[in-house]
Amino acid sequence: MLKKSILLSSILAIFLVLPGCSDDDETDPGLPPEASFEVTPNDAFVWEDVYFENKSEGYPLSQLWIIEGAERDTSEKVNVQTRYAFPGSYDVTLIVTNAYGTDTLTKEEHVTVSLHEHDFGTLTDDRDGQTYITKQIGEQLWMAENLNFEMEGAVPYNDLEGYRYDYGLLYSYESAAEACPPGWKLPEYDDLMQLKEFLNSERPGGKMKEYGTDHWSAPNQYGCNASGFSARPAGMFYSEGLGFVNMHESATFWTNTEAENGNTWRYSLGFHSGSLDLDNSSISEEHKISVRCIQE
Repeated sequence: MLKKSILLSSILAIFLVLPGCSDDDETDPGLPPEASFEVTPNDAFVWEDVYFENKSEGYPLSQLWIIEGAERDTSEKVNVQTRYAFPGSYDVTLIVTNAYGTDTLTKEEHVTVSLHEHDFGTLTDDRDGQTYITKQIGEQLWMAENLNFEMEGAVPYNDLEGYRYDYGLLYSYESAAEACPPGWKLPEYDDLMQLKEFLNSERPGGKMKEYGTDHWSAPNQYGCNASGFSARPAGMFYSEGLGFVNMHESATFWTNTEAENGNTWRYSLGFHSGSLDLDNSSISEEHKISVRCIQE
């Protein structure tokens, strides 16, 4: 009996000191949370990733983010990553809750979103007097407009002259190979790889696309024009019965590099993504797409 009494006393003593059984439990202070957060960066560009970090105090916590103007404008995650499609100044609110109450913190106009600004140059084509905007991107100098030099094998979209001044002409490969002004050329495959490496992004096409929906179809996903390349979607012409397609939806350009399968590499950007796609599938020599020239 004595041993049994000692065992019961030991079990009771252990139970009384188990975590959560004391009125003085330090993990449950009985206080409401205090909302706090940080935003990085809070001076951002359109379509740039912005990080919202919950720095609130109090345990346990649930949270609700209300992020004005953002692609993801509400979230119950602890931390949030999102983007802004439009410039402006936006409020951020964080509501945090535990068993003892709720706290709300709103920072008004805390995130400022801007468009990228660029210093552009110009190129005058002595052949016809047209002037094009140019842009230095890393060590490369590119035309920042689609070529609009009139020649055999080049046509405006839908054969409508009005399109050529905003979107340039569409060229067969044979005409494209001869279309650039003296001192300029069609880019090689390696030129595209160098450009892609310089942009250093999961969404290099987004950095190349002109911002907004003046020329691109909505949503022009990730189109921020961080590079100044200013790509516009002139569509294309299929000679196999389809005719003109994809105006406002895709920008596709010739390179001057032949792939191992004997086809010519092309690169394209779409309204629905931020990717830069290179393609060497077989197409007719009469297929017509856009031209951007790079300085030799």
